[in-house]
Amino acid sequence: MARDPLVTLARLRRLAVDEARRALAARLEDEADADRAAAYLQELIAQETEAASRLSGGDAVVEAFGRWLAGARRQVVAARAAQERARIDVVQARAALGAARAGLAAMDEQIARDAAERAAREARRDQQALDDMSRRRTP
Repeated sequence: MARDPLVTLARLRRLAVDEARRALAARLEDEADADRAAAYLQELIAQETEAASRLSGGDAVVEAFGRWLAGARRQVVAARAAQERARIDVVQARAALGAARAGLAAMDEQIARDAAERAAREARRDQQALDDMSRRRTP
């Protein structure tokens, strides 16, 4: 019996769904990494601000903190940009997974319709054969 090309295509669509799932998982991990990096920087700035604001630090400490803070703020801006990129990547990966799932569902529905049509044709053919046999036996 010949292999149904729709079954082969459905198998490929299942592979596409699996790949889209893996891609989404990777993008979610990237997003979590970006969130952790941004949170770390914010916490570091809070700790260093607290340390620099203690009265025991002299002008040199405050000046060093000011220089450090400028660089830390640039890092925060970069971290927030990375977070935004990661969030966009997650949205795109979710959309790709949704499209892959929809394609697979459509393929599965078509396979089911084709199978139902085949079964109906076979049932009609069987019924016709029974009817023919019945007519031949009836005098």
